[in-house]
Amino acid sequence: MYATTVCTRDEGLTFVTDDVQQGTKREAIVSAACSALMRYGLPRLSYDKIAEEGNLSRQLIKYYFPDSEELMVALCDRIAAAYRDG
Repeated sequence: MYATTVCTRDEGLTFVTDDVQQGTKREAIVSAACSALMRYGLPRLSYDKIAEEGNLSRQLIKYYFPDSEELMVALCDRIAAAYRDG
């Protein structure tokens, strides 16, 4: 079961993230990445910022997403789904 929360940004963009209650670590990492993206912006997005935002370890993120490109694809998929579901 997922609880849905809406993350908004002052410029009017709205992203929907899932607070993982019984989901996987990958989902929790992507949710943290979404929050970190909104807080810090794309230029400052990093494994450390994502870990801080999600109260996760950097090593855990690198374990599930050893390639940062894979993490960015998952994040883009999440944002695209938010726009699609709208």
